Amino acid sequence: ALHLVHQWKASKGSILTAAVVQPSVLVEGEATHGHDNKHQQPILVAGGHADDGRIRCWRLSGGSSGGTKKETVQEIQVQGGSGGDGAKVHDGSIFSLTPLHTHQNVNYLVSGSFDRSAAIHRVDVATSSHVVTETIGRLSEHTGWVRLVEAVEVESLSSEVDDERTAGTSISLLSIGCNYINAWTFLADGEVVRIARLDAGPSPDDPPDETFRRHDMLSFAILDDDDDDNSKEKWIVAGLVDGTIRVFVAKFEEWMRRRQNSPYDATGSSGCPTTTAIAFDEQDSVVTIEDEKPFLSINGHAGRITKVHCIHGFPNDFVTTSYDGTWKRWRIDAELKSLSKLVEGSMSKADERSNERICSSIIISENDGQNNEIIYFGTSSGCLYRSWLSQGGESEKIYQANERDVSITALTSWQRIDRSVELDLIACRSDGTAMVFR
Repeated sequence: ALHLVHQWKASKGSILTAAVVQPSVLVEGEATHGHDNKHQQPILVAGGHADDGRIRCWRLSGGSSGGTKKETVQEIQVQGGSGGDGAKVHDGSIFSLTPLHTHQNVNYLVSGSFDRSAAIHRVDVATSSHVVTETIGRLSEHTGWVRLVEAVEVESLSSEVDDERTAGTSISLLSIGCNYINAWTFLADGEVVRIARLDAGPSPDDPPDETFRRHDMLSFAILDDDDDDNSKEKWIVAGLVDGTIRVFVAKFEEWMRRRQNSPYDATGSSGCPTTTAIAFDEQDSVVTIEDEKPFLSINGHAGRITKVHCIHGFPNDFVTTSYDGTWKRWRIDAELKSLSKLVEGSMSKADERSNERICSSIIISENDGQNNEIIYFGTSSGCLYRSWLSQGGESEKIYQANERDVSITALTSWQRIDRSVELDLIACRSDGTAMVFR
């Protein structure tokens, strides 16, 4: 069972996103440069409405008082790579933060904002007193607020297709702008390049004569082909504001080959869908570049979809959560080109209807030897629930806020380096409160 062990006022306003960045692991024989890596703990990074495009960072540590163990939270300074304020990463509210730790032992943080830009920052958290961030790429001029960002390390690219500008740029980034997902990367000289664009297209129940009608994508997840270091991304699944679902085929290797001569201009337009652009197939022939269209498009929920989750070890399965108060587990059948619903859960019994909305969610593996997956979700009334993905049905309430009119707006998990505890669950609220559950 999880229990609330600590809470603190982390922001003056709503915390919309939170992520955990791990310290870089020093390999044997590597110089420490004054870093005491052995005792470092992960850093909690948060963003939202109140801090004018700034991130805030905390370190959680255990202490003792009068023989009783007590958690302490220390906010740490964020410095820029060349000095100055490194916390200011956007010019508006921050909607999304996603960490990436590469095989080269480098930490990155990707962010998306109200200012309609997404950015990638290199992060050094190997000191106890401060965090150093350096923005190395920014994709501006999305068609709307950047609700979600993700990052993928594409390792299988051949060095034969690289030149001095693209060598080593193996990170592909995805960011939402209204009804588009932009795929982009950054080059060695700092240039940012769009490499693909995924168009949600119309929803199944849209009038066929209104081809202009579009609905915003709010969340997406990248489904892995398997659960090891050689995993290959297979699907990109998006959830929309009207409760519908889109499934796209992931083509990261193909997209990354466009880095040298991207067909997209600064606003993401390539004159699609008919413009011929300078891109090459495996036979080095010029091919026509078009926006990616959904492989599948179906109705999923009665309210907006707030989150899409992949399930490690199940390359064709994913979970959606919604304002309608339910979560659903789905399976993609590529041969039949269909989606089937496997399990459904909610906050209430099947014959009851709740007015609570699911605002945030996270899937965590339970270390019981049976590979059980638990979904935790926070609601518009400040409650925290959990449910087992294999069971569905009514969920278990594990926390109820004492305050009124607060929502749990962000969830993330925090694994301690010393593994003194198995897992901390971090929940952030609309009133700026952060909570640690264990």
